[in-house]
Amino acid sequence: MTSPIPALTQFPTFPLSLSLPNRDAGHHQRLTNAASSGVQQAISNLIVTIVGAGMLALPRTIEEVGVIPGILIFIIVGFTTLASANIILHHGHRLSAPSYGSIVKQEFGRRGEIVLQCAILMHVFGVMVVYLITIADILVGSSPHPQGILPRLFNHKYDDCWFLTRWFVLGVLSLGIIGPLLVPRSLTSVAKFSKLGVVLILALVCIITGLAAVALVNGKAADDLHFFFPPPSERHGGDDDKGESRLDIVATCPTVFSVACLAFTCQFNLIPIQQSMKVPTEMRTVAKVALSSCAIIYILMAVSGYVLFGSNTEGDVLKNLTLDYVSRHLSMPIHLALVIVDGVGLMYCWPLMVNFVLKVWPGREAVSDLLLQKSAVELGALPFYSLTAALVLGAYVLSVLIPEMYLITTMIGATACMCLAYIFPAALDLKTSHKAGVRVRAYLMILGAAIVATLAFTGKLG
Repeated sequence: MTSPIPALTQFPTFPLSLSLPNRDAGHHQRLTNAASSGVQQAISNLIVTIVGAGMLALPRTIEEVGVIPGILIFIIVGFTTLASANIILHHGHRLSAPSYGSIVKQEFGRRGEIVLQCAILMHVFGVMVVYLITIADILVGSSPHPQGILPRLFNHKYDDCWFLTRWFVLGVLSLGIIGPLLVPRSLTSVAKFSKLGVVLILALVCIITGLAAVALVNGKAADDLHFFFPPPSERHGGDDDKGESRLDIVATCPTVFSVACLAFTCQFNLIPIQQSMKVPTEMRTVAKVALSSCAIIYILMAVSGYVLFGSNTEGDVLKNLTLDYVSRHLSMPIHLALVIVDGVGLMYCWPLMVNFVLKVWPGREAVSDLLLQKSAVELGALPFYSLTAALVLGAYVLSVLIPEMYLITTMIGATACMCLAYIFPAALDLKTSHKAGVRVRAYLMILGAAIVATLAFTGKLG
């Protein structure tokens, strides 16, 4: 999962970047010219755009296919994402377009833009739901024996009480923290929290990697680790009686690919970040460095989580990081284990809430453009805050009804992300280029996206 955050010095331009109608192009350009950032700042912004809660599902992908195939899939998705990014940057420069949406509108008209906007909305809204599910997992846990921070705080005396339910805790956070952050009609007030979010995400990866190293040194790593496709009986929820074979497990690669695609998605924020740079021609270097860095982060997180939990790895790896596991399996004092478990949970909740707020902006922008054909910043107070409330309420309801994030990440990756990352960039090349190599690449991207989407859906819904 992803978190589109522009240059910290030009946050107010972000809402216009995803789907900017042509009539607003001049206004957008004036805003983006108001500030500039260097290469390092641009790399940092793109990394923040890419890394999100989807990272917590990556250890499960390694558990599905094994260490070597999982790492290869991350590397392949990283390279294909870079190719997709370069296509978008090329056409953005060719058309002098202020956004990905503007490129699609110029080449494919209003209908093409509507499809893209629907994909953006599905991606953004789905990730908002995943953020809330993750926060509920951390603070409350899952029934029938919740192991979240709050039940432990009350020594499990009130596990069945209404004020420790997922719906109530998420409701309080939505009204008490997320709501106030959404009151300003500018992202400037949220900008100061984004750097902290990056630090906390990196800290989480370091802690999980450190725990995996401790487990390996002490001989406490999971005993059912596999470098290649694991046997059916040793997969999460696996059962030989179901007649699964290793060939069936190989067929899960498209599902893993779709989750990885979601984790790398950043295409709709490339051009705004490029326009914020002092030297926009360095954006290809920025994309290469940022995607390489994220690939390393993802591989460390995924492999470390799998080393710790093996076939028991959950779709949200923080569900596995319980007080009992850290204290008993890693032989740590109970007080140190408590600090690690609760510290990891709390340090991740805050950036998730901030990123949730940031996701509301492109979601609101997409809905406004789809329904009203105008930018959300042009709306009056009533429609502006009504759209905001509708997005937050919808994400809240779905997060309570669907407590499993892995299914959502798979579905978003197989649909919206395939459309954003591969189908539209390939279609742009097919429409504008007659070079054989470019057209072959475009056809392969579309064919690959179609195969992954179809197999991921049939694998999860079949």
